[in-house]
Amino acid sequence: PKMGVSGLQVILRHRGSLHNLVVENYVHVQLVFETMEVNMFDWLGKGTSTDQLIAKGQYQRAINVIREDLRRGPKSARLLQKLADVLILAEEKNKAISIYHHLVDDFANAGFFPKAIAIAKKIQRLDPENAIVQAQLSSMIETKETEEAAAAAFKARTLKPIFATEDETDEGEFDIVIESDGGAAAKSASRTTSIFQGSPLFQDMTPAEVMALVEGLQLRTFEPGEIVVTEGEAGRSMFLLASGIVRVYVRNDQGANNEVRSIDQGDFFGEISLLTGSHRTATITAATACDLLELNRDDLVSIAQEFPQVLTIIEAFCTRRSGSDEEADARKRAE
Repeated sequence: PKMGVSGLQVILRHRGSLHNLVVENYVHVQLVFETMEVNMFDWLGKGTSTDQLIAKGQYQRAINVIREDLRRGPKSARLLQKLADVLILAEEKNKAISIYHHLVDDFANAGFFPKAIAIAKKIQRLDPENAIVQAQLSSMIETKETEEAAAAAFKARTLKPIFATEDETDEGEFDIVIESDGGAAAKSASRTTSIFQGSPLFQDMTPAEVMALVEGLQLRTFEPGEIVVTEGEAGRSMFLLASGIVRVYVRNDQGANNEVRSIDQGDFFGEISLLTGSHRTATITAATACDLLELNRDDLVSIAQEFPQVLTIIEAFCTRRSGSDEEADARKRAE
């Protein structure tokens, strides 16, 4: 299964004939490429990455490459999410939703509640009447006292296997590897740790209050380099960073933008504008691809009519944070 350097050099000099060899002896050639630590499909496509395939609208080829990567290695949550996203582009909505359901479960089980909520929002965007995702959200938010009852109801739903074909009926084992980005959301690591311990904002809320707040969140996505908010512009919303990293810039007295800190997944920003309607106090840009959950003031006011404590908790959270040492240090760095 392994070749010496000279053998690999021969293969690399005869790319054209290798296409025929792949058809005749796929397994052997795949082992060669595993030794070389390159993806065979990408190599045959002359280095075309899945992102390039997607940009060209070659969705089925991108799907095939991602599926092969998943079958050959650990079931990476990042790759699974990418597969689901491409399936949406290929107009295979039901297959994508099946994957998203599995990801909601696994992110929640690992304590990555903002990520789980963001994926749930994707499902609701595709299928607003989806009952399974509503049960998943309820399961995340239930307290320990009602967790067993919620789990029993949750078990009653049926999730289709991710890689099942029309002829397959056995789901089998499917272990997903959850990659930690080291952010605040990574602190929680078990299903018995509830969403209340996974987020400082939710700690003092009841399950009904958290559910109302979650239902009011809107999913927004940003690519690296895109501006989320700009210092000085009017603002009426706050954001929960579900995945990715954003950078925070503040203008100094000379008008230059200084980077004062970065924000990791699981954290909040923009709460001052949400509560007061004041102008944004910083410019926020996406350092990586980001999923953000936005709560705007109109939705907060609507939620507070039924759950007034939600507004009180957010106001107290904002007051504590604005007076924190971290906030003061960030402002000093901007000077």
